[in-house]
Amino acid sequence: MDITLDQFHDAELNALTHDPTTSTACLSFRSDDSTNAEIVFDGVCGLRAVDYGLQNVVSRLLSSSLSHLAHEDIVRHVTWINNTSEGKCLINANEIDKLVEQIERNELLLFILEPSWGAELSILARTFALRRL
Repeated sequence: MDITLDQFHDAELNALTHDPTTSTACLSFRSDDSTNAEIVFDGVCGLRAVDYGLQNVVSRLLSSSLSHLAHEDIVRHVTWINNTSEGKCLINANEIDKLVEQIERNELLLFILEPSWGAELSILARTFALRRL
């Protein structure tokens, strides 16, 4: 049975791994019915996560490769990924524009986890795959 991003509502994010040497990341989830699933990212070129705690419940998952995201939302998330916790952006406006253009041309994807509680994260990557475990 195929799994979709919509099915992750109220699932709990229970692990986040990132390997910069292979440009990969993996998010592991457990749903209310104890189903385990993971999302594996390849070609990761940006990642930011905040507020990861003892409970991390998903409100919704979004991907620019599967649904339309407003230009302003893409710019906001790309900027947020590249900001420090003090609010300093690590890349310039031209670099942000280039990443936004790549996302809008589907050369790069923007993945967003909006929380009900706990961790919030965004990832820039080339591809991702959903797997039920």
